[in-house]
Formats: sequence, structure tokens, C-alpha cells
Amino acid sequence: MSRVGLPSLATGRRWLIPLLLPVLTLAGIAVAGGSGPPSPPDTAAESVPLSHRTLACPTADGGAEPAPAGPGLGPVTVANSAEAQGQVRALAAGEATAVELDGAALVSVGLDGPVVVRARGNLAPGLVAGRYAARGRARGAECVGPVADQWFTGVGAGAEHRSVVELINPDAGDAVADMTLLGSTGAIDAPRLRGVRVPGRTSTVIDLAATVPHREVLALRVEVSRGRLVTHVLDEHRPIGNREGSSDWLPGQAEPAPSNVLLGLPAGPGPRRLTVANPGEDRARVQVQVLTADSQFRPTGLEEIDVEAGSTVSVNVTTLVRDQVADGALGLVLTSTAPITATLASLAGGDRSHAVPAPAATRATVPLPDLPDLPASVVLTADARVVNATVISHGRQGRVLATEIVELDPGVAVSHRLPRRTRLVTVVTEEVAFFGAVLVGGRAGSLEQGHLVLPLRPERLRGLRPHMAPGVP
Repeated sequence: MSRVGLPSLATGRRWLIPLLLPVLTLAGIAVAGGSGPPSPPDTAAESVPLSHRTLACPTADGGAEPAPAGPGLGPVTVANSAEAQGQVRALAAGEATAVELDGAALVSVGLDGPVVVRARGNLAPGLVAGRYAARGRARGAECVGPVADQWFTGVGAGAEHRSVVELINPDAGDAVADMTLLGSTGAIDAPRLRGVRVPGRTSTVIDLAATVPHREVLALRVEVSRGRLVTHVLDEHRPIGNREGSSDWLPGQAEPAPSNVLLGLPAGPGPRRLTVANPGEDRARVQVQVLTADSQFRPTGLEEIDVEAGSTVSVNVTTLVRDQVADGALGLVLTSTAPITATLASLAGGDRSHAVPAPAATRATVPLPDLPDLPASVVLTADARVVNATVISHGRQGRVLATEIVELDPGVAVSHRLPRRTRLVTVVTEEVAFFGAVLVGGRAGSLEQGHLVLPLRPERLRGLRPHMAPGVP
């Protein structure tokens, strides 16, 4: 008869020790004051001089078929507003060329199609480029860098008002974009705008009127889910019949914001339309105020604009804006209960232009078209408090034409006339940010040559380098 009893002391040690080891280990960690391996400290990215910069310029006709109204764009012009000297590379359709920069002097690049400009080292900070019409009406676009997410408010997909989207991939690998359209009743079903693949070092053109025909004014969001892309939008007004149409490039807006400042209002007869998009989940109530050299006020005759969640509203503001411009209006300020995007489209004197919200900056620059007969003015307002802005005007050969101090006050705007033949303008402030745009023609210029509104965007002189540290085993 077998007997079952307690294990011996030796046997007990064999099973007890493996059981106690994890318990003792956890107890030791608890005594040490932690519940696991120590985490590396959170360290902010380090600000360093920008070492690489890539810009892409649109095709001369935006890739639109049929070609848009008006003359095509001329060659790309490149400069360095930080006045660095050396070689940058320009690429187009598999062709590459070296471009010798001499500081702020504008250099022409003789390449067709969409053009990509790359700079390294001390040439990366201050790299700027633009592509404008060399004759006829003022029209064109600044060359911009890749953006992962941005909005183009006020696009068209109809017979009289259409927009053409050009996606440029500056890198060797494929890139993918997802595009969303918001209309008056919400998002537009457009499967062909999702998952748009752009092979490396190529461009893709999408005519919204042919892809997703729609009569109302829309807002377009372009999100890049893979790789990097530069987006340009050619916006065209082509009346049915024998009347001449007009087109120009629509600048993008980085993100929705509860406050938007739209500067650069051209004079002349013709319709004006304010388009507001609300991509959020709450209804937005938008108040529009006029910005002049003396005050900021809410005009009579324009009620609050209600924009339902996930929708777009387009308002005819022709009489209001035209009359206010005649009385000295320099911009509009939109204040909303929810983040919005906005664009004021003007067809003043038969020429199309767009005033879009420019981001706040302490240093911003933009090249101008080479149209010596058209005047140009920089329109500025302060962000938070009174600040002095230094406006530096360069000629085509890079010579400084003027360095002038302009006092900026929040709640009012300043229109500062640039010297004749200015081809590159830079605005700098100390710490306090400003908003700005350049208006070419349109106010004192000939209506036959039209006008162009260029937002002043922050100049990139520095980048961020992430903190690197050994991992914890």
C-alpha cells in the first residue's frame, strides 16, 4: 500500500525557488521605484540650419486641356533671399541642369514642364522660386515645397468654372494622394480622387470638371499618404459664349483656423466671391470684417455666414468688396466659432486672382513677375502687437533697391508701395509675427494687364533635427 505524504524539504526547494524568483524580481523593481525598464527622457528636436530644400514649379499651362485662357507662363526664376552663392539643381522630365545662384539675383531656368529645384548646404535656407507670365496679364504661381496636408478653397468642377490639380512627385519613389471635396451638403463622392498614385519624378494632372463634374463652388483637401508631393491648382473662369476667360493659380492653405486674414484686394469692376469651408464636426458661425489703414470694422449688409459641419458655403460679395476697396479696404478678417478655410476670388477687370490666408511669419519672402510696367505693393498687418517691419526690395540682378521700416499695428493694415522693378521682396520683424501679401497691379495699374495676389509665406532658414540617443535594452 503506497503512502502519499508531503514533499521532502529538498523537493520543496526545487519547486519553491522558481516560483519565488519572479515575485522577488518584481518586489525589487517596486522598491527601486519603477514598474519596468526606464524610459528615455523626452527631448525636443533641435533647431539647426536648413540643409536640404526642394521646391516644385507648375507646368506652364497647368497641364490643362484645352489650354487655359491667356498666355502661358514663362521660365522658372530662382534666387536665394539669404544672399548665398553657389549651384542648385533643376530637374524636369528626366533632364537636369546646374543653376548658378548669385545671392538675391533672379536666374532663369530653361526647362519645360513641371520643374523641381533642389538646394543643399548653405543654399537651402532662403531658396525661393516662381513661375510667372512673361507677357500680357499678371498671372503665375510661387514654387512651393512638398506638403502632406493642405486645402484649396473655392475650386470649380463645372463648365464655366473649373480647376485643374497638378501633383508633382520630386522623389524617386512612388507617392500616393487622397483628395476630398466638400460641397454645400457635405463631402462629394469621388472614388477616382482617392489613392491617386504618382510615380517617382513624374507629375499627374487631374481636371476636376472631367473627373467629378459639379456645378457649385467646392473646397479641396489633398492628403499625401505615401511619399512626398507638391500640389498646384490652376483655377479658371471660362464663360460660355464668346467672352474671354481668365485663369490663375490658387494658393493652398496649410490648415483650418478660427481666424483668417485675407490681404490683397484688387480694384476694378467684376464679381467677387467669398468661399468658406468648415471641415469640422460642429457648425461654424463666421463673422467678416473689413481691414483698412485706419480700422477694422464689420460692414453693413453682410450677416454672419453659417457653415454646417463638413460643408462649404460660397457667398457673392461683389458689391460689398468693390465698394469697400474704393473706400480704401486692404483686406478681410474672418473670425469663426470653428476652424475654417477661406478664399476670396476676384474677377476684377476681367482678370482672376485669389486672396488666401497667409500664415503668420517673422520673416517672409516672394519673387515677383518680371512685368516692369505694373506697380506692386506689399500689404501687411501685425499679429499681436505693434511691431516694426523691415521691407527689403531687390532688383532682378540682386541689387538692393530699398530697405524701409514700416510700422505695423494689429487691427489695421498697411499698403507699402514697392520700388519700380522690384523682383524679390523680403519682410522681416523682430519676434512679433505679421501677415502679408503682395498685390501686383490691380489698384494703380492698367486693368488690361490685370493683377496678381501673392501671399507672403514664412521663409525657411532652419529645420528640426530629432534627438538621437541609445535605446534601452
